[in-house]
Amino acid sequence: MRRNRMAWLCCGLVALGMLVLTGRLLLPERPEGTGAAEPVQQVDAVPNEVKILKLASPFSRDSFASRILSDFCSRVNANGEQTLYIQLYENGALGSESETLEAIRHGRLELCAVNSGNLTALIPEAEPLFVPFRASTREEALALLDSEEAQRVYEKMEAQGVQNLGYFWNGFRYVWSSTPVRSLADLGELRLRLPGVPVFQAAFDGVVAAQEIMPMDDVHTALLVGTVDAFEQDLTEVVRRDVCGLTPYCLKLNHAFSATTLLMNQEIWQTLTARERVTLMDCMEQSIRYAGDLCEKQEQTWQQYLGTHGTTFTALPAEEQALVREQMSRQAWDYVNEALGGE
Repeated sequence: MRRNRMAWLCCGLVALGMLVLTGRLLLPERPEGTGAAEPVQQVDAVPNEVKILKLASPFSRDSFASRILSDFCSRVNANGEQTLYIQLYENGALGSESETLEAIRHGRLELCAVNSGNLTALIPEAEPLFVPFRASTREEALALLDSEEAQRVYEKMEAQGVQNLGYFWNGFRYVWSSTPVRSLADLGELRLRLPGVPVFQAAFDGVVAAQEIMPMDDVHTALLVGTVDAFEQDLTEVVRRDVCGLTPYCLKLNHAFSATTLLMNQEIWQTLTARERVTLMDCMEQSIRYAGDLCEKQEQTWQQYLGTHGTTFTALPAEEQALVREQMSRQAWDYVNEALGGE
């Protein structure tokens, strides 16, 4: 049974304060390249005839995703024709992901960035795209998001007033824990934090001892007070949040991938000229390539960084990896078929 969230949050704040006062909370210096890009130009520097588009991002300035979004904005804003300007609002300044998705649908916002898995809140038919273990390489994951299956999802989004501009790669997701996980038995003892993505929750049912659904921002406190002892996330987020001291073990389960999707209000998209649409899509394609290259180059650096700060990387034996893959995939597909009325 889930504990009262307010109770553990209050306990966590007390524990966190004690750690700070006693000098025990020492965060390591992150490797170069995980901070935000240079800020884009200010709004007051934009000519009056330029169309200003607000881009809402849930990601903090020092995150990998914000770095790529800043790159995209800079490319658009530096375009020689100077007809579009994108103002990036980071760290949820314009609302949560669910709130900005609704704002995009109803024309209250021009652009928003979301974790790709959260598209399921907008279009339930997107859930099959995020069934665990559907992709084992970056190429397979990106091909899945480009597939005819995905295109049908994007068409349904357009019918709801949302235009998909593209997505960029953030990496595969691993399980990070306070105790080593080298077997299915070890995995089965974890109290695992999960995002609010139903297909993930269905996949991990019975695989771990307990699930706790909470925002990633709450994980540090939850680990301190013992509400959870593990979470699943990609490398970029772990490096940014400095939680390696609390979860020194990483099981490279590769059960899912992380990507960020950029969305635009459909009516506003229709008001753009053909040239402006080309500009947006060209800049997005360049930022997508930049994200893929940067993530691939830095993944080894990030692993080395975590290793020097006490993280031990593990993997399940091949036979057990195959067993957990089969179980999680089957449970996720059972959930999807029931939720969508399939067979």
